[in-house]
Amino acid sequence: MKMLTKNGISCLLALLLLVLLSACASLLAPKVKNQLIELQAGQYQLDKNHASLLFRVKHLGLSDYVGRFNDFDASLDFDPQDPLSMQLQAVINSASIDVNNPEFEDTLKGSSWLNSQEFPQASFTSQSIKQVSDNQFIITGSLLLNGIRKLIDINLIFNGGANNFISGKYTLGFSARVSFLRSEFGIDQYLGLVGDEVLVEVDGEFYKR
Repeated sequence: MKMLTKNGISCLLALLLLVLLSACASLLAPKVKNQLIELQAGQYQLDKNHASLLFRVKHLGLSDYVGRFNDFDASLDFDPQDPLSMQLQAVINSASIDVNNPEFEDTLKGSSWLNSQEFPQASFTSQSIKQVSDNQFIITGSLLLNGIRKLIDINLIFNGGANNFISGKYTLGFSARVSFLRSEFGIDQYLGLVGDEVLVEVDGEFYKR
C-alpha cells in the first residue's frame, strides 16, 4: 500500500476541514420563513450594518448616474395579522451622500442641490398602506426633502424572516423601491442635462427590538 506523503496528508486534512466548515455553515443558516403570516409582529429597527441606500438619475440621456447615502435609519411597527396597520419611519442625513468623488459631493451638498447645511435631513413617514400581494405593499407617506413635503409611494417587499444567530435577534429582510421628481422638491439644477426622475433602492434588514 502506498503511504501518503506529508503534502498528501495536509491536503486530506484541508479537505476534511472544508467539509466540516460546510456542514457547520448549513447548520447555522437561519430557517427563513417566507409567508407573511409566519413573520413575527413587533417593533423593528434598521440594521445599519446590513442595509444600503442607492439612488439613480439619468445623465445626458446616456446612462444612470448612481450614488448612495451612507448614514440613514428607519423603524418599522409591523403585525402580520394586521399588515395595513404597518407604520414606517425613515431619516437620511443628506451630507452623507457618496458618489465616489469628494469634490462633486461638496457640490451636491450645496444650496443648488441638497442644501445640506440648511436642511441636514430628509425624512419619510408612512400614512397609508395598500397590500399588493402576500409580501408586497405600497406604502404612501410624506417625504420631507429640501424643506418641501410631498406624498410618495414606496414599493416594499418582505423577503422573509428568521432568527439571526449572529445578532441573536429576530430579523426581517426587505427590499424597497421608490421614484419621485426632484424638481417637485425644489432641486431643479440642470434639468436639461440631468434627469428629473430619481430612483431610490433600499435593501436591508430590520431587527426586532
